[in-house]
Amino acid sequence: MIMNVDFTKNRKEGAFVSEENRQSITKHPWFKPVSTVAILLGLVVLLATNTTVVSADKSETVASGLNPSRDFNPADFAAELFPGLQAGIEADAVDLQALDIAVTADPQKAVSQYGQDLGAGSFVFPVTALATVTSVDDKFIYLSVEGISDEKNVLIPIAGALNGGPVRDATGEMEFGDVPDQIAYQTVAQEIKKLMISSALDPLDLPTLTDKKVTFFGAWKNGGPQDTYILQPTEITVQ
Repeated sequence: MIMNVDFTKNRKEGAFVSEENRQSITKHPWFKPVSTVAILLGLVVLLATNTTVVSADKSETVASGLNPSRDFNPADFAAELFPGLQAGIEADAVDLQALDIAVTADPQKAVSQYGQDLGAGSFVFPVTALATVTSVDDKFIYLSVEGISDEKNVLIPIAGALNGGPVRDATGEMEFGDVPDQIAYQTVAQEIKKLMISSALDPLDLPTLTDKKVTFFGAWKNGGPQDTYILQPTEITVQ
């Protein structure tokens, strides 16, 4: 007698199993648990082969948003960058009086002539001024600059308003692509702020500054309070 049997190849064992036997096997109560275990084991192997183990000494760097593969140190980067920023600002600085006239007339034309266009209506300029200190408090050094209306405020921050970002951006020397990511870009500005304090502010005897003339170099970024220049310092010389 000839039987019509549907054979299915068992690839692992190299044997043939009839359709009838295959169905009886798959209906067996232990078949589904075993299949589930096999699938789970496969997932474990897949996860293990695609998992990167981060050492403890690198975990803080990863958590901070920096790229450990580039071994990036914001403090070292800022320390290397800052002297060039100081020199670039001093070389390119526009007198505050001239900048005030230009910005009042046409901000876009002023930035094309004197500064850096940061996009979205934000501009930053390297600035210099010869000024007289009118007063000092725990937040600002207040200046009077010839040619600047008394209705406008000219301030050098010495506390919370101090910001390394405008100094970082004022010359165009540093670009976003020079660092691993946005967090690193912001951290560099914070490190530059520390260098601004140590190089420009710490040497000053603040209680004795009133009525003295100072020469200022630094950066100004638009977008602050109206009719106010908040000048971020890189160098202040007392006459």
